[in-house]
Amino acid sequence: MPTAGLLQRTGNVVWVDAVNGNDASGTSGDPLHPFLTVGAALAVAVSGDEILVYPGTYAESGLTVPAGTTLKSSGGYQVTRIGDVSAVADIVTLSADSQIEGFAVDCPDTLGLSGVLFDGGVSSASSIYNCQFHGDGAVGQGNGLRKIGGGKIIGAEIRFDTGGLRSCMVNESGVIAVESIHVPPGPGTIDAVVRGESAGRFQIADFNVGSPNVTDGVYC
Repeated sequence: MPTAGLLQRTGNVVWVDAVNGNDASGTSGDPLHPFLTVGAALAVAVSGDEILVYPGTYAESGLTVPAGTTLKSSGGYQVTRIGDVSAVADIVTLSADSQIEGFAVDCPDTLGLSGVLFDGGVSSASSIYNCQFHGDGAVGQGNGLRKIGGGKIIGAEIRFDTGGLRSCMVNESGVIAVESIHVPPGPGTIDAVVRGESAGRFQIADFNVGSPNVTDGVYC
């Protein structure tokens, strides 16, 4: 697994709890006062912080992970879900040198929108690890992971367990460097697992497409 993008926490942990949290009393660095929503926790996070999300479902969108921070679930994608297929914005946008880890992501059903978006500068990077993407389970038009701008996104152990996506991964500029990509059988169509557009470049290893509902594994 690539590790160059794994960030080391140098600041506070910001807790999020879908059951016991409270956005009004949530406090950065205080486990006894978690936030209720991911959006409220991200709003107070600064470079070096880790936003740690307890298991639950967070039907949020339009979230931005600040530069130099990590958005991480405490229990993994099996028990922590974020996003909404009916969202009218990208679910999570990664800033330069940020990271997302351990979420199931419900991707928007709208053409051009994505579960995770990275718009990086020329020399910036961002990371994604141990995430599972879900479309609408039918014939959706959104994307799982989308890369625009410059820079690079790196990662590993990424699954696309529910179809209904235009693209699992689409790159319009810069580099997507990932390994251990899994597309198991499941409901919903997928036009392309890997879609290259404009000037983007992919570096991929361990690429497993087992779903019969995929039209193109790689589309350039």
